[in-house]
Amino acid sequence: MNVSYTLYGTNSSNLSGSISRDSSTSTSQQTTHNNTNLTATNINLNTTQDTKIKGANLQATNQLNIDTKNLEVSSVQNKHKAKTRSQGASLGIGSSGVNSVGFNQSKADENSKTVLLTSMTAKQVNINTQAHTQLTGSLIAATDTGDKDGNDNGQLNLTTNSLSASSLNTTTNNKSNSIGLNAGGNANTNSAKLNRVSLDYTNNKHNSKTKVLATLGSGNIQIADIDQNNSNPIPIQIQF
Repeated sequence: MNVSYTLYGTNSSNLSGSISRDSSTSTSQQTTHNNTNLTATNINLNTTQDTKIKGANLQATNQLNIDTKNLEVSSVQNKHKAKTRSQGASLGIGSSGVNSVGFNQSKADENSKTVLLTSMTAKQVNINTQAHTQLTGSLIAATDTGDKDGNDNGQLNLTTNSLSASSLNTTTNNKSNSIGLNAGGNANTNSAKLNRVSLDYTNNKHNSKTKVLATLGSGNIQIADIDQNNSNPIPIQIQF
């Protein structure tokens, strides 16, 4: 903040002054994930314990075989948070009737989440889960090697006692607020009468949200414990 002021004599013709103020705030938080990629001709996981695959892509050109107690396959989210605050003020007075008033305000809020897909694919996928299988915004499917489009070939074999799934959201929230005010002039002097007034206002809002569902490819899917009376189906897309 800066303040300066000068006064001479007893009239305003010798009057001059200046007042200014400024403020700024900026914060940023970011969480970034990089998936681990495992590619092999055959991938075999055989354990009596739990298997958790999160933030990874498993791809077998031939077979992907998993035999486990509990299986959890989860995608991850990249998160970004940003916050900016800014204010400004200015006042100036001149001896010849020249004055200036300025004000400026700016706000910005940005929050975003993006899903980094976790996938398990192979020409043939065989999964045997003794207890529970949990999918969170992830993909399990069988695709032919060399198929650039990733078409499902129907060679997925999944046997599990129970299955549950949840989706992950890709969201974008943008907020912006800007206010500007300026006033200045040279009033009733020997020269021409000059006046300047400026007013600016900007308001921007943007919200978007999409869901990334858990996805099972087509094939032989056997779930022993299915509640036929469940009125709230799990957010999963199954291709048959």
